[in-house]
Amino acid sequence: LFKRLGLPKWTIAKSVEKYIEAAVRLADIHEERFKLQKQLISSNNLNKLYEGRPEILGEEILKILTKTSTLI
Repeated sequence: LFKRLGLPKWTIAKSVEKYIEAAVRLADIHEERFKLQKQLISSNNLNKLYEGRPEILGEEILKILTKTSTLI
């Protein structure tokens, strides 16, 4: 989703540690957080989330939930 929104690569966490780093960076650096906010608002990228087949996200979540419930 973040890639589709055009957010920088550092906002896409591939581990818990990277997620914490990105969250702290956003919390600590107001200018960067404000820049990303302005980018999201002005670019109208939020509409990109609904292009194509937005139901794919729901299908993927359903697969994960189904797999998890069979493991229990």
